[in-house]
Amino acid sequence: MSAPQQKTDLIAQLSRSREQMARHAQETRESLNVAEQLRHSIAPHARAWLVGAAAVGLIAARLLHGGKKRTKATSGAPSGAAPQGKLAVWLGVASAVLHIVRPAASAFLSHKAAQWAEKKWRW
Repeated sequence: MSAPQQKTDLIAQLSRSREQMARHAQETRESLNVAEQLRHSIAPHARAWLVGAAAVGLIAARLLHGGKKRTKATSGAPSGAAPQGKLAVWLGVASAVLHIVRPAASAFLSHKAAQWAEKKWRW
């Protein structure tokens, strides 16, 4: 093959490769456009998304706030007294573990809910 022919073939091949890369880039942009995917998913199932958002909000509020309960003091200790001894240590450890585990559990449940929604509605 002569040099000018080889050069022409390489230019044509380069042009095809650039076109292919441009197509792949556009497809990638479209597949990563979360806002558009959500619009297509929410439009036909608006009620389901609204109910799901309300349920997730209520669950998150309960998990994050925890709700403060009032208990009556049954012993001679005042009702606002802090626990003492081993109980105080265990409560401290449990509180620390809960603060560490709660975000991970929330992220895990959100991921599982997203997977379930993807399987259910295939957007």
